[in-house]
Amino acid sequence: MNVDGRWGEVLDDAGQLCPPEVEGRVVVTNLFNRTMPFIRYALRDRAAWVALKDGCGCGDWAPRLGCLASREDDFLRLPDGRRISPRVAVTALGNAFEHAASGEDVLAYRQLQIVQDGPEHVSVHVVPEERSSVDVQRTAREGFRDIGLPWTCDVAVVRAIPLEPSGKAKKVMCRASSEALPD
Repeated sequence: MNVDGRWGEVLDDAGQLCPPEVEGRVVVTNLFNRTMPFIRYALRDRAAWVALKDGCGCGDWAPRLGCLASREDDFLRLPDGRRISPRVAVTALGNAFEHAASGEDVLAYRQLQIVQDGPEHVSVHVVPEERSSVDVQRTAREGFRDIGLPWTCDVAVVRAIPLEPSGKAKKVMCRASSEALPD
C-alpha cells in the first residue's frame, strides 16, 4: 500500500477497524485527489493487514496487506452468515477433477464457474475438455460435496463461461438476492 498517496483500512462488517491478521473489507482514502476525493472508498475486496514485528528486510515499516481473500461478491454465503472463500470452493472442485482425470493425458475441464443462486443452492457450470472421458456432472457434484456443505448442486455443461465487463470470467459468483442471505 502506497502510504504516501493513499490511506488504506480493513474494516469488519460493523465498520470498525480490524486488528492485524483479521480479514475484513478493504477501503481506501486517496490523499492527493482534491477535486473528487475518495474517502473510505470500498474496493469490494477482502484482505487482512500483515502484522509487522520487525519491519521488512529492506527496512520499510509501511503496513502491508496480506493475502487478498477475494471480492466481496465472490464469497459463497452460508445461511448463518459465514462466508466460504472462493479459493476453498474452486480448489475442492479442481482437486476432484484432477483426481478423476489422473489416468488421462489431458485435463478434465477448460473452465468452471460456481454460482450461488439461493441460500442453500449452487449451480456449477463446466466447459469440459473435449478429449477427456471424465463424467463432468458426477465429478463436479462430488467435488462440491467435499467442501462439506449440505446444499443442492446443479451441474451444467456449457460451451463457454461468460466474461464480465472487465474481460475476466469469474470462478465464483453469488447471485442470491441480498434479502435471502444473512448479513
